[in-house]
Amino acid sequence: MDMEEMRRNWESIDGRLTNIEEQLDSKRLAKMETSQQRLIRQYRVLSIVAFIFIFVGWECIHLISDNIRLSTAFAIVFAISSVMDFFLMCKVKMIDVAEMPVAEVSDLAKQCRRYHHVFQIILIPLVVALIIWFVMECVHDEYAILGVICGAVIGLFIGLWKYMQIMGDYKSLIKRM
Repeated sequence: MDMEEMRRNWESIDGRLTNIEEQLDSKRLAKMETSQQRLIRQYRVLSIVAFIFIFVGWECIHLISDNIRLSTAFAIVFAISSVMDFFLMCKVKMIDVAEMPVAEVSDLAKQCRRYHHVFQIILIPLVVALIIWFVMECVHDEYAILGVICGAVIGLFIGLWKYMQIMGDYKSLIKRM
C-alpha cells in the first residue's frame, strides 16, 4: 500500500464519518425540545393537574371538614389556576418563531412571562388564605394540621422548582431572539 492509496482510504473514511456525524446531529436536533415546546408542555400539564385537583381536593377537604364553603373555595382556586395555565399555554402557542419578526417574538415571550408573574401575584395570596382557613377549620385535628403543613412545604418546593424551570425556558426563548 503506497502513500497515495493510504490518503484516499483516509479521505474515504473521513467522509463516511462526517456523514455519520451529520446524521446523528440531525437526529439529535429532531428530538431536541425547544424552550417554546417545553413551556407549552409545562403549562398543559399544570393546567390538567389543577383541573384534576378541583375534584380530588373537593373530596379530600370534604372528608376532613364538613365546611362546604372551604371545599368550594378550594375548587375555585384550582379552577382559576387551571384556566390561567391554559391561557398561558395558548399564548405561548401563538408565538411563531419562523414567521414573526424577532422583536415581536421577544415581546410576546416577555408578555407571557409578565402574565405568569401577575397570575402568581393573584394565586399565591389565595392559596395562603386557603391554607390558613383550612388550619383554622381543623384546629382540633393535629394530624390534619400536620398534613396541611407537609403538603404546603412540598407544594412550595415543587412550585419553586417549576417556577425556575419555566423562567429558564422564558429566558432561553427571549435570549434566542
